[in-house]
Amino acid sequence: MANTTTGTDNQDNFISCSAASWSIGSGGKSPQQINGPLNPPVYDATKPPVMLNGANPSANELYDAIAKFGEGANVVLFEPQIAQGHQDSLNLNNHATVTLHGGDLATNGAQGLRVVTVKGGSSLIAAVAPVTLHQHGSVADVQLNAWSDQSYSLAAADLTEFCMADGSKVKVRTRSMENVIMGPHCQRDYVGSLLDFVYWWFKYSVRAVLRIPVGKSGPSWLS
Repeated sequence: MANTTTGTDNQDNFISCSAASWSIGSGGKSPQQINGPLNPPVYDATKPPVMLNGANPSANELYDAIAKFGEGANVVLFEPQIAQGHQDSLNLNNHATVTLHGGDLATNGAQGLRVVTVKGGSSLIAAVAPVTLHQHGSVADVQLNAWSDQSYSLAAADLTEFCMADGSKVKVRTRSMENVIMGPHCQRDYVGSLLDFVYWWFKYSVRAVLRIPVGKSGPSWLS
């Protein structure tokens, strides 16, 4: 799972993890591709192996997401430190599950579109220790249930411990509040959520008419 495919556009991810394999530096000059599942599926900054190791590439903006989890990945992250990519700091898609025990997201780098994206039936749990976002995204801080070619299932998120480093509200954009727990420092973006709702159903309807199956990218004009 070295890159993300959106229509005809391929973007590299700095760290990629699925249920079957994971890699560090995917898309870079010296990627480390590891075959087989992450075992154990736990990252702890105080214990080797250090999978994320700060997740701070030298050119953050060249990567779509700094940490990408998908295809059934199920991991627990203790105090991860993850920089900001061009689109995301942390991205979950296609039935991935990530449990955060504290940590810092968007620690450095230019502003991205979002800090966190959770979609395609994925689950994000952050209810144990503070998860601090160090910058806002230009589209949203957290975007849930956006369109995914890989799965039409709703995502789930517990954002109880999410907060901004500057004390402002975490702006959450989601077309559905089902299975979403908002923390005291979170605020829903109703306008953005409505736009996502309309866009999702428009794209679903067009793909249904064109008979494009789940898991297959649509034409570039529908991206």
